[in-house]
Amino acid sequence: MGGQEDEDSPQLLRTRSDASFMRVQRRSKTHTARDLQRLRTHRFSINGHFYNHKTSVFTPAYGSVTNVRVNSSMTTEQVLNLLLHKFRVENKSEEFVLYMVHESGEKTRLRDGEYPLVARVLYGPCEKISKILITEADLGEEVTYDVAQYIKFEIPVLDSFVEKLKEEEEREINKLTKKYSALKSMIQHQLEGRAHTSDREGRTVPTRVSFLLLSLAVLHCNSAGPATLMSVNAKVVIIGCGISGIAAAHRLANAGFHHVRILEATARSGGRIKTGRLGDNIVEIGANWIHGPSEENPVFCLARQYRLLDPEALTPENQAMDVGGHPPWVPNIFSSSGRKLNPEDIYPALEMFAELMYESSEFESQGGEPWACVGDFIRSEAKRRAAEEWKDIDATTRSLRLCVISNLLKVECCVNGSPSMDEVGLGAYGLYKTLPGLDCTFPAGYEGLIKNLMSELPSGLVTYNQAVRCVHWNNTEKRENPVTIECDDGERIVSDHVIVTVPLGYLKKHHSALFRPLLPLHKLHSIQRLGFGTNNKIFVEFDSPWWDADCEIIHLVWEDEDVMVDYVPDVQRSWIKKLFGFTVLKPTERYGHVLCGWIAGHESEYMETLSEQEVTHTISQIIHRFTGNPTITPRRVLRSQWFHDPWTCGSYSYPGKGCSAQDLDNMMEPLPTKGSQSQPLQVLFAGEATHPCYYSTVHGALLTGWREADRLISHYSSISPSEPPKSKL
Repeated sequence: MGGQEDEDSPQLLRTRSDASFMRVQRRSKTHTARDLQRLRTHRFSINGHFYNHKTSVFTPAYGSVTNVRVNSSMTTEQVLNLLLHKFRVENKSEEFVLYMVHESGEKTRLRDGEYPLVARVLYGPCEKISKILITEADLGEEVTYDVAQYIKFEIPVLDSFVEKLKEEEEREINKLTKKYSALKSMIQHQLEGRAHTSDREGRTVPTRVSFLLLSLAVLHCNSAGPATLMSVNAKVVIIGCGISGIAAAHRLANAGFHHVRILEATARSGGRIKTGRLGDNIVEIGANWIHGPSEENPVFCLARQYRLLDPEALTPENQAMDVGGHPPWVPNIFSSSGRKLNPEDIYPALEMFAELMYESSEFESQGGEPWACVGDFIRSEAKRRAAEEWKDIDATTRSLRLCVISNLLKVECCVNGSPSMDEVGLGAYGLYKTLPGLDCTFPAGYEGLIKNLMSELPSGLVTYNQAVRCVHWNNTEKRENPVTIECDDGERIVSDHVIVTVPLGYLKKHHSALFRPLLPLHKLHSIQRLGFGTNNKIFVEFDSPWWDADCEIIHLVWEDEDVMVDYVPDVQRSWIKKLFGFTVLKPTERYGHVLCGWIAGHESEYMETLSEQEVTHTISQIIHRFTGNPTITPRRVLRSQWFHDPWTCGSYSYPGKGCSAQDLDNMMEPLPTKGSQSQPLQVLFAGEATHPCYYSTVHGALLTGWREADRLISHYSSISPSEPPKSKL
């Protein structure tokens, strides 16, 4: 089960965020001197792991994430495939077996059809079951412990697994109890009102309506919940037909709300989900990936339901893969002097940056914040560690590694959609959470999800090209319809509730004109503290590839940036220096030879003002310079322009300096605030920027649409009608 001896490119690890793509993998804490010596004595392999040629033992890369997520429905064969796939081992699963090992040395082989996690749980809380080992089938010899430990089921892990099952069971019981109680109350109310009518002979008989209600109650117990039968007449207006607005409308319509209307300022649905074409190729102008395609991700579940995904994305192994949201990418790295760099020379910079990014995310949980922003922390620590760890290498190599860190800072700007990592708050950086699963795409385009969801909404629910000028709320003159939506064309729409799903960028720019009365100060301050930046894509098609066949990402390293900067002082003259590089659209059979360039910040905003010819010319020049090949010519170019889109004003949100979890709570808080004597839930807020831990993602946006719909459903149900439930979504 050994790695290859070839010296090839290391694995740069990719990311999250919806109009972006990669975050460097968070690794373990800073290495000790002994750890660093161990790193130096290993040879780097093509798979990002190590192979000791003296002992013929395969060992995962030091500091890499070695655990895998195994669920109770996975068989032994699936677990083996998952382990082999994680470490890119090409051997077949039938060459290996799994054993349950007792500390006495006794071991029991797990058959292919057995379920390892279930088998371990059934052993009970036995401390003497030390681990599950993977061995070669023909030899029956153990693989060393440092390889096997990543499938060790420790007692605390198993306890938490059982506890989670108990919690899920209790939640389901409570949910069903509430549902049946609500239905019982509704049926009793109907029976009391229409229980009996007199027939011609003076006898009283139950009405057919009552029997019908009883039958419907039984039929709907397992569907949409208590509000389904209520035939809610409340008027709800949703501003914006992006994924959060569609999700809210979908939920409300299914729950029996008959007066729901979406107002969309443009001529299309989807918002920042936008699929385009480059020649014959489908490309994503907006959201690119399903981040964390697993059972916990509603976008993945819907895409699977609508059959929009490749078979590989649907495998249990793909869903169970837990790499912190950052699968490996094979890079080609070029320098501004026209050289293709040797990965071994720059691998220490990749390793250091991965450690620093991991530590950046830990400040929130540790409660310490000696630096105001992520950029300051990265530069300060990188300089200090470089002086200590790279003191014995030549000045040229040391400078090159610092330039690589500058490039990786530009990558992080794209990940976060920020002008600079100096704008990203260190204290709140760790609020973002990842889901298990290897990120996947939509073969026929992300808009397929939107089309399927829209097809299930009642016809006529969306009004396109209808921009909203102002939301007049808290009309105290009457209890009914306290909200009036004033449109640009002069139409005034009265409603009981409005769900505002506009992007944070639009809210930052127009909040003072959009609401009457103005938003409360605490909400305004949170809108200001949260960041909202621009990340654009530049798609470039070529007649033939100039990158390696296995390459998945191309980095362009400027050799004059050893001061570790992630912005350009002279934007108009040097905007292209903010482009960190390209990702390769795969598979080639589907996309041809197409690269996607990524550029964030003010440089990205300036790029939008240039003509397509100017952008194409500049891209050609930069490729000629970094490859040293003046004959490479783009066939065609297509770029996004999110900053100058008047309805988005940028790409997605990030935690700005001074931002905290309270700001995200403030963003999702409905108006009027608690304690007010006015009608509750007049103005509700949804969209990716209102999710406390999945901000900047499609699944975060969708969940917030459901969250606000559920507030209204709970409000109008017989379950705590005056107090909407608190939600962690």
